[in-house]
Amino acid sequence: KLSGAARAFHRRLPSQKEMDDAGFTAEDYEEPPFDLWPEHLAVWNLYTTCSGQWRYSMGGPEALDLMPFLHLMARMQLTDQQHADMLADLRAIESGALQAIHTKA
Repeated sequence: KLSGAARAFHRRLPSQKEMDDAGFTAEDYEEPPFDLWPEHLAVWNLYTTCSGQWRYSMGGPEALDLMPFLHLMARMQLTDQQHADMLADLRAIESGALQAIHTKA
């Protein structure tokens, strides 16, 4: 679920030229729906707070820079299990985001 939400969040719309060439406008593209379960709200809010924190290579974003996330997570007073679960959820979000970011429209 989280990787699908991240793919929708990072979906790339075609450029204006691509839309013009195909005869479409921005209004022709709907935002893809995604479900966010209540138990994922905390990690989703954390992700959207730090969603610009990426490690880059020549090919663009490659991985989340976890330091800002870990800093905020330390302030959340999580149990060890909650911390591990949130980190796993962040990795699922990262995976979906990278798929969307590196997918051509």
